[in-house]
Amino acid sequence: MRTRKKTKHSKRHLRRWVKIAINFIICVITYFACFYIATGVLKLMDSHKNNDNANLAFMEFQDSEEYFQEHIEDFKKWKRKEWMNEDDLEEKLRLCQIACNYELIYAGIHKNIDVKARNLREHVLGQYRDSRKTIEIDKEFLMCATPTEVYNVVAHEVTHCKQAEEVRAYKSTDLRYQDLILFDEIKIYEFEIKNYIDGEEDISEYAKQTVEITARLNALEREEETFAKIDSIPD
Repeated sequence: MRTRKKTKHSKRHLRRWVKIAINFIICVITYFACFYIATGVLKLMDSHKNNDNANLAFMEFQDSEEYFQEHIEDFKKWKRKEWMNEDDLEEKLRLCQIACNYELIYAGIHKNIDVKARNLREHVLGQYRDSRKTIEIDKEFLMCATPTEVYNVVAHEVTHCKQAEEVRAYKSTDLRYQDLILFDEIKIYEFEIKNYIDGEEDISEYAKQTVEITARLNALEREEETFAKIDSIPD
């Protein structure tokens, strides 16, 4: 009986210490999880604050030419030699933000769009996320591509932002005016955005979409026009 009683006591003692150890581990994990989340949130808030401040500054400009002249030293860095010699990802990302702001002003869009660098899927160079108000550019592409190639992607994604804004404008228009011919192409945008065909699904059908055709044509036009101005900047 004594041996048995002692065994029961030992088991209870062991279970109590196991319970204490488990609770301690849970507390430690919870602490570090909360610390990690809090740190991430603070960094995100700080990042958004900095981006918002930068974008609020760009939104003061009503004229794209005025913005270009104000940031002419930054646009000079888009020249091929300077761009290809730049090996700082953050600096290239900053220049992309300036290019994005310039294109937004040109398009008449008064909206904060943050440009970010991401490791995107294979064959995806950039993407516009309307819900997040962001343009994402593939990191490897950003570091290796020529300035005209990168600018083309920025202009392409800003065009998608413009298309989304046009759809919102159309949907907010009085029903009496929604049949006006000026909305015909925007109605196509609305349908294609809702039923978007990703390049991974069908590359041929993806390329045939009006939203993509328009974005490609506009990006090429904006690239050529902007780089004509950049190339005319004295060294």
